[in-house]
Amino acid sequence: MRIKTLSKPNFSTVTLNRAKNVSNSSQFEWAQIFITGRCNMNCHYCKRFGKYSNDIQIDTFDKVCRHFDKPKKIKLTGGEPTCHPNILELIRLAKSYSKEVSIGTNGSYSFPDKLLIAGLTSATVSVDTPRDVAALRFIAAIRGIRAVAGITVTESNITSLQATIDATLAAGASDISLSIGTNAHIDISLLNKIDTYNKPILSFRLKKAKRNATRGACMSKCYMCLDSIAVKDYAHYPCQIYMREGGKPIGCLNSTFRNDRLSWTMKHSPSKDSICSRYCPDFCIEFNKTATLIKESRTV
Repeated sequence: MRIKTLSKPNFSTVTLNRAKNVSNSSQFEWAQIFITGRCNMNCHYCKRFGKYSNDIQIDTFDKVCRHFDKPKKIKLTGGEPTCHPNILELIRLAKSYSKEVSIGTNGSYSFPDKLLIAGLTSATVSVDTPRDVAALRFIAAIRGIRAVAGITVTESNITSLQATIDATLAAGASDISLSIGTNAHIDISLLNKIDTYNKPILSFRLKKAKRNATRGACMSKCYMCLDSIAVKDYAHYPCQIYMREGGKPIGCLNSTFRNDRLSWTMKHSPSKDSICSRYCPDFCIEFNKTATLIKESRTV
């Protein structure tokens, strides 16, 4: 059986080699830990966590990290992670468990240099328009590490999309992760004129966006669940999106949680799950499709 390779998205964590070797004993590629429900902005396309308002305690964060056995990357999420009163200590603690520590942020934090000193190694920074001065300044301030700009395309910003891309790259963004707002109704043809400057993530996601395929329609098993994880308190979820959309956790972090994730992967049907079928990101679909082909070929 011939196995198709991934469509060369060149994401640092989405590779053919990973798809071949993913299992419930693989080293975790990334662990996403929800640290706060606070946010200092109110983006209309973002689903806020009103019921998840509590900040994670440092000892709880430490206990959570101990379950992962040196993941390749730990990402702190929210809410807005930098709104956590102990964000610097959490980054330092995460760095003691992983060489790579990342955050997903709106770029409003006033002291990005302190994040770097604490041990931050990468960041995804939300940028909506070329006038997002704080976010662009944040990207410029962390030029020494990998910064990916996240642009959610909606009716209100699609006409300035190229200017936003140009501004983020000029500020020092390494690449751009573009997605279409969940309930956005935009003229897809406007994307045909966008210059990607051969940035691999932007090129991959723009190609999918032109087909209105940046999320949903996942028909394969979720093998990505085996070596990546999203955690809120001690509950673990298939991914951060599943957690954000109100999906049930797979279980609690304990001595059997990796076997629990394997069991969930084997039994779960993403195509029949309203969250997976609507929100699964394109790169996850690509990875899971390839991993499924590989796993099935081994059983033939």
